[in-house]
Amino acid sequence: MDIPKDLVKPKVFVSYCQANPAVCDWVRNLCEELVSCGVDVVFDEWDLHKGQDIYHFMEENVVSSDTHKVLMVCDKHYAEKADDRKGGVGAESQIISPQLYGKATETKFLPLVFEVGGDGAATVPVYLKSRFYIDFTDPSKYSAKFEELLRDLYSRPARPKPKLGSPPAFLFNSESPSGSLMVTARRLKNQIQDYNQAYEGTSRALSDEIAEYVVSLKRPSADHNEIFDAIQSTNETKNILADVFLTATNHELEHLASRMMMSVCDLVSNELLSRESLSSTDFDAARFFMQELILYFAASQEEAIDYSALEEFCAEKYGRRRTGMLEWVSFGEFQRTLRSIDLDRNTATEARKVSLVSHTMKQRCFPPRFAMEKLIQADLLLSLRSIRDASSAVPSYSGWVPITTLWDHAICYDLPLFSKMKATENYRKISPLLGCGDRSNFVSMINASLELSGAWSWFLNDTIEGIEWDVLLKLRD
Repeated sequence: MDIPKDLVKPKVFVSYCQANPAVCDWVRNLCEELVSCGVDVVFDEWDLHKGQDIYHFMEENVVSSDTHKVLMVCDKHYAEKADDRKGGVGAESQIISPQLYGKATETKFLPLVFEVGGDGAATVPVYLKSRFYIDFTDPSKYSAKFEELLRDLYSRPARPKPKLGSPPAFLFNSESPSGSLMVTARRLKNQIQDYNQAYEGTSRALSDEIAEYVVSLKRPSADHNEIFDAIQSTNETKNILADVFLTATNHELEHLASRMMMSVCDLVSNELLSRESLSSTDFDAARFFMQELILYFAASQEEAIDYSALEEFCAEKYGRRRTGMLEWVSFGEFQRTLRSIDLDRNTATEARKVSLVSHTMKQRCFPPRFAMEKLIQADLLLSLRSIRDASSAVPSYSGWVPITTLWDHAICYDLPLFSKMKATENYRKISPLLGCGDRSNFVSMINASLELSGAWSWFLNDTIEGIEWDVLLKLRD
């Protein structure tokens, strides 16, 4: 960031006791560093001249409105002389203390503590005991404390107060069950940003709350309007969770995000993927939310070094009971045709969309962090990963279909990740996901998988087979 042109350089007056030569040397070095950093320093060695009135010099600089800060370098000699009102320090104290008493918000006077007493307490005058100070007692921390001083002088804190946001929508929605989830999500995000190790426990708690929220989206015997309203009510929740995934990935904790997503899928798989639930539209809102959440998790992994965390998620299997037997399925099972939206609502509203689910996702994306092209790219990666599994699957295998590409296959070839696929480094980034170190081998595997997966839904011919994978992976123009 460029230095603001209208920046006002701060002016400071330095008050100290000359009884200790070591303190005098330290103060001189401090003043020189401050000046080199653009601070206008009034220092007696430089600015108090022969024949000048000492007390007038002190009073003028202490009370002047041009003086931004008075820096008081406190050692035991300074504290003693200030308390006893002796010498120049005592005179300065008589000028300063009336300006502090009864003015709890006064910030002009800043103690810099040079040493501590025998009891380990900072050596400061009595009238400064309750004042915030900068601790310079440890020489090994001088650089960090000097930066702290500079930031205070220039009013440029290391962690500025964030802009005032808007109240969460769930506070005003009596039907929203996601209030505690939102609070936990924000707490997890802050812990990740602060590198607070409590994020492990918080992430597990958040996974449990997400699973409860997903199940709460069940709408028994509801029509398409009620289900669509339930879907729209999840938008803010989806956004904050996507932000948590992205924050984790940006702080090199992408596997934390992966474990959260796996935990949620594991907790809801039996409820959402049982034969009974799949035969009705009761869980359509929940399935929409899960499909979208998986998509946003995958999109967040673009910021990772590679896609190993996404591969970790995709390789996991989830249990469900069908006809009394425990069956293990992959992430692709969470993507299902939502009859209430793609059939009932699409027909009733005359929307005439190839996929109203995909269209709704497009309307709900929030650029630039999660622009639609990022979601399409993630959708294609999930599809690539599910195709990888298809060759060993049973005929009823259900893979992940990139429904976000339905209206325009051409957009696939211009996506940032795939447009640079000729570069070995870019292919290496996604190779953990593809399971092939060589691009040509992977395209051969895709073609073989497609031949073995003829039982895929009608989406297959319009999406999977409509994409020229060898062009997408830049094996040919």
